Amino acid sequence: TDILGIGAGGGTKIQLDGNGHMTNATQPCFLVRNSSDQSDIQIVGGVVTVVFDTEVFDQNADFASNTFTAPVTGRYLFTYNVNFSQADADHTVLQLTLSTSNNAFTNNPSTDLSAAYSSDPSTFALNGAVICDMDANDTALVKLSCEGGAAQTDIVSNGVRTNFGGVLLA
Repeated sequence: TDILGIGAGGGTKIQLDGNGHMTNATQPCFLVRNSSDQSDIQIVGGVVTVVFDTEVFDQNADFASNTFTAPVTGRYLFTYNVNFSQADADHTVLQLTLSTSNNAFTNNPSTDLSAAYSSDPSTFALNGAVICDMDANDTALVKLSCEGGAAQTDIVSNGVRTNFGGVLLA
């Protein structure tokens, strides 16, 4: 069954199936991944943007250049997972941040590999999920902070295990 909802800016076609499940082909929703490793992350006290250059899907074409841009004001759910290899056990800080126009949501506590590992872990992953408010044209991207140790840690390209996704909830 098709239902046409008329809003201030015109109409949006919403599909309902026989069980009442609703779909909207232009609902902002995306999942992206990386296609190659980011090798030897530099330790300079700053942050590095995690590169997501391959769209698994981008339902409303709101994702480009590692960044999601909110098409409308609302509440958005973002998830992110980053896999690492060659992580240096001497890192005193290794943390991900979902950076939006309004806030920075950082994994807490930040990971101190020097306290957790006696030798370099061959693989390691960090992830997060955040519901946040965004205004139209606000942006969101994933950043990595890395301090201490050597510049040897790699962000791994491994299918969709390193990924960033989001959806408009309300």
